[in-house]
Amino acid sequence: MEVGDLVKLSSYGNKVKSNSRFVGPNDLGMIVKFNCDDNPDFPYEVGWFHLEGKDQTRHSRQDLKYAK
Repeated sequence: MEVGDLVKLSSYGNKVKSNSRFVGPNDLGMIVKFNCDDNPDFPYEVGWFHLEGKDQTRHSRQDLKYAK
């Protein structure tokens, strides 16, 4: 996954309780930053379209899947 890719939560990501506070199963987002130096467990920063103007959320690769 690279910056600019459209993503959704994977089935694993939907089961994680901390994700469900911000993101629903059908919400679309875009990877806005990849930084494994800052937090190697959650290197993907995603800007979700329904949270426009708010902070991005951080995710592991396991939390995300490509949007179709």
